[in-house]
Amino acid sequence: MPRTNELDQEVKEQKRRDIISQAALGGLERAVERSGGQLQGISFKVGDWDVLGTLRADFPGGAMVAFVGGSSMGAVLHKAMQAGNRDELRWREDEYRN
Repeated sequence: MPRTNELDQEVKEQKRRDIISQAALGGLERAVERSGGQLQGISFKVGDWDVLGTLRADFPGGAMVAFVGGSSMGAVLHKAMQAGNRDELRWREDEYRN
């Protein structure tokens, strides 16, 4: 692999790590706030091949949840951050809290 391709991969991986770090340091809370909610928690269900993240938030209309899947917890945080910042998280009523 040419060195330029390696450098491109390294830069891409560092950006991914930065997004995951931002999510853990309050970025995910801010991403949810963009949608008008207040993040109450996130939980992970780790399977044999994938991870499912469940985001719980309070909105003016009530408690809501959003589900994000990925290959690892880091991948879930990365995907949740990107979706939240684009207002693409699909919020549903939290039937267990309401």
